[in-house]
Amino acid sequence: MVSAKQVASFFIEKSTQLNENNDLTNLKLQKMLYFAQVEHLKKFGAPLFDDPIEAWQYGPVVRSIYEWLKGCGAYQISKFDIETSTNDLDEDVVVFLESIWNKYRRYSAFGLVDKTHEKNSAWSKTYKNGEGNYSTIPISELSETATL
Repeated sequence: MVSAKQVASFFIEKSTQLNENNDLTNLKLQKMLYFAQVEHLKKFGAPLFDDPIEAWQYGPVVRSIYEWLKGCGAYQISKFDIETSTNDLDEDVVVFLESIWNKYRRYSAFGLVDKTHEKNSAWSKTYKNGEGNYSTIPISELSETATL
């Protein structure tokens, strides 16, 4: 298993390669982490990373990654802004993360927010119109969530 920081670092490094087309913000990154976890659970029956995912107003959030990157505000994140760490990612994980990157990078942050907010998503079942704000989304709910 890898850390959420390694997964986030992978996506940040990929976005940096896009130069002026980089639209990876903390908001978009959070949704990509969510879908990476969901797809890994569906494909392999196990979490990609241990960090909990919480239900926040604008969708699922890995708090440790939010705290790490909150200084970037709503701006694009690149490896020039922060120190990334993709050490020790084995080839199978890299192949999986490449597939997630290629599938989700074309969507805007709010396009991904809309997808996470769909009825019966793991986020919506946990958030419950604000009653579950900041609550951890159960792994069992994540594995039943629809993907793009």
